[in-house]
Amino acid sequence: MFSVAIATAHRRDDLKRSIRILRGFADIDDINVVSDSDPDVLTYDFLISDANVSIEVLPQKEGPGRTKLVGIKKCRHDSVLVIDDDADLIKLPSKGLVEHWLKSYTVVQGSILANYHRERRSYEQPFIFPKRPKLNVRLPDRELSCFVGAVHFVARKKFIALDCYRSLTGYGYEELEASLRIFHGGGRVYYTEDLEVVHHKTPVGRPDKAKQSVALLTNRLAINAYYPWMIKSIANLVWRLRLAITFRNPTLLYMRTGKATTPTLRLTMMDLLSTPRLWHRLFL
Repeated sequence: MFSVAIATAHRRDDLKRSIRILRGFADIDDINVVSDSDPDVLTYDFLISDANVSIEVLPQKEGPGRTKLVGIKKCRHDSVLVIDDDADLIKLPSKGLVEHWLKSYTVVQGSILANYHRERRSYEQPFIFPKRPKLNVRLPDRELSCFVGAVHFVARKKFIALDCYRSLTGYGYEELEASLRIFHGGGRVYYTEDLEVVHHKTPVGRPDKAKQSVALLTNRLAINAYYPWMIKSIANLVWRLRLAITFRNPTLLYMRTGKATTPTLRLTMMDLLSTPRLWHRLFL
């Protein structure tokens, strides 16, 4: 059987739909909902009436990564499906297949669709694919250099032992940070279309553009700080420019790094030479 971890905040309708769909899969018997400082979930009748659903509310805002981690830690099974609260599960692999994958891979990411017409968003794909892919054409299963977090299986014990999803607070890049920890620890990440969701990307609960830009840069600088000094300096300049242009926010060029100056993972040049995947998305 599978456990499920869901991070949520201020999305009652999306969460209700997601839970209803999840309860339609016979292999799911343990659903752990963690609210990122939104106590209203304790009043949701569709949660409190379901014996297979546990609910926890964080006392203060932690961001999606840390909120998901609390849910993962609460799960009963080692094969944990992590899914966004605004995502509809469409396809679920067999228990045997997932256990087979998780013997070799720490994370298995699924296919993320933009809608039921099977359209895709390029930034939610873990590798480059044609801008207009043919509908219903299966993309190949493969190893990844970074996973996307809307839907993925994790090997619970390995994921927790590597401190994945623990270090970054706030919004953004938690999957990239987890990927670096996995690769640094000798693990691997996999992609399959045997696992599939429609991700609605509900705007409710997301930070506005000004807050989003600051949060993204803060976490990006935190990740850059894991690298040797010269590489970190170049990466910081690249990402300040990139995010300032993307969000049309020139103040990002001068924003103090704050928490980003205290790295929780240190990568050496030897690490970078022995594990090429640690370079992935450093400058792009």
